[in-house]
Amino acid sequence: MEGMKRFFFGNVPPKGTVPFNSNPKKKSTNTIQKKSYKTDIKKIKDELQELREMLQSKEIEEQREALRRIVLATAEGKDCSFMFMDVLKIIQTNDVSLKQMIYLYISAYASIDEQQAILGVNSLIIDSKHHDAHVRGLALRTMGNIRLQMTAEYFVQPLLNGLDDNDPYVRRNAVLGLLKLLHIPNTSIDREAIEKKFVLLLNDSDSCVVANVINAINELPEMLYLLKSPETISRMIELIDGASDFTQAVFIKCFTNYVPSSSQEAERITQKVFDKGSVTNEGVVIDTLKLVLRYQPFLNTSKVEEYFSILANIIMKMNASLTSSKQYDVLYIFYRNIKHFLFIQRKLFVSQLFCFYISYEDPINLRIEKLEILLSLAEETNVKDLLDELTEDSLASLDFAPKTLKAIATLVTKFPSLASQCVSSIIRISNEVPQLSESCLVALSEILIHTDGMYLKALPLLLNNIENLENIEAKCALIYLCGEFVTKITNAKEFIAKCIERYTDECLEVRLTLLTACGKIYCEVPFTETTQKVLEIAIKSVECDERERAKYLKKI
Repeated sequence: MEGMKRFFFGNVPPKGTVPFNSNPKKKSTNTIQKKSYKTDIKKIKDELQELREMLQSKEIEEQREALRRIVLATAEGKDCSFMFMDVLKIIQTNDVSLKQMIYLYISAYASIDEQQAILGVNSLIIDSKHHDAHVRGLALRTMGNIRLQMTAEYFVQPLLNGLDDNDPYVRRNAVLGLLKLLHIPNTSIDREAIEKKFVLLLNDSDSCVVANVINAINELPEMLYLLKSPETISRMIELIDGASDFTQAVFIKCFTNYVPSSSQEAERITQKVFDKGSVTNEGVVIDTLKLVLRYQPFLNTSKVEEYFSILANIIMKMNASLTSSKQYDVLYIFYRNIKHFLFIQRKLFVSQLFCFYISYEDPINLRIEKLEILLSLAEETNVKDLLDELTEDSLASLDFAPKTLKAIATLVTKFPSLASQCVSSIIRISNEVPQLSESCLVALSEILIHTDGMYLKALPLLLNNIENLENIEAKCALIYLCGEFVTKITNAKEFIAKCIERYTDECLEVRLTLLTACGKIYCEVPFTETTQKVLEIAIKSVECDERERAKYLKKI
């Protein structure tokens, strides 16, 4: 009964219990709740009886509908384990679609009750010899999904027999099923027999079977040597022609981990991948790129440049396609993998900088990746356009503006001649959007430190837009500037002194910056009394970093 209640209604209170009522006078509410509870129990019993009658029906359609409802409930996270025996009674059906749903159910709940799972073992073994290859494959796949030590020994032989099946679908499932059994702890399985079978299957005529064997071997360290032989590599080179995108990706990853014996072998593998590999699948393109980078020492420089040029064209077309279709999750993974290639082959993408401009619709993680790419591709020829784009991005998106402002400051470190324009852009952003003034202060501080205070005249213009300095990073930036340029900033000592009065109320990051600023000021102008005061407080701090910094400054 508890299982039924979890299935239909989630957590239902036990029979006879009543939710706590703070007002005992409201008896009518409790009466209504009791009636509702009885109605729910009756509904549970009626629906459960209906499902059982549908499962026991001789009509295939009714059985399908019952299994469909049970599988759907399972997918929604409801507990349907109490129907296990009812489902097991119809496992011998000849209807393939119904049998497939039964196998899904068994895979989900076999681990809950091992004794019940044993009852389905014989049916799975019988189905592994079925005349229909689809049924045989489903049975073997289900054997791998039932990861119980008690049932594993019964499934080893049927799975080994499946490796010799005439149908490639059956062989594929047998490979993955054996791999799953090998991961079950404390099971006695003859690994040598499996290894011998895998050696034979590496020469299989079906590329997907070979790909599954490779994936299995990659999870078994003692068998990895099988993928290092030239014979295996040659077989994969033959099968890559006409293989599916998934299979090609598996083969190319295997090529990447293989060390070619000569330049000729590296050239043969790479050329075959470029001739027959898919140019529409993002995974295949990324793996091909990694292959060229891996084999670069073995290839002629002219060939490498040719391959890189081809890949650059494919990447730009793929970027346009993914952007227009708004596949942001794929695009993010795509950027993460090609970023290194963009860095080392900047010349191929510099003219296409606009393709990586940030869109307002882009999610935050994609914007961060694009921003890194834009900064890496910045050159004298395009940096002014990039600065204009970053400025507009800062004005358009307040949540992402702090990062674009820091990117503007980063441009100054790469292109010092652009400092004046960057400062002007930061002041413009602060004037037009005062909410961003604190982020602008952080960016301006980085520029001032890099240019040795050349644009300190811009600081008062920016501070006029800040009423209360609340942002921790901005506060630290201003404190550091006052310490670094104490002789150039008006009232710098007074500002630091006011901050020290609230020293114990500040966060650790601000306190550490104050200590550094005091040390810098002490070296420039008389500041002994205030410095001693803050050091005495800091040395008694419970924070290790703060104490150590104070001790170091006191020695100085």
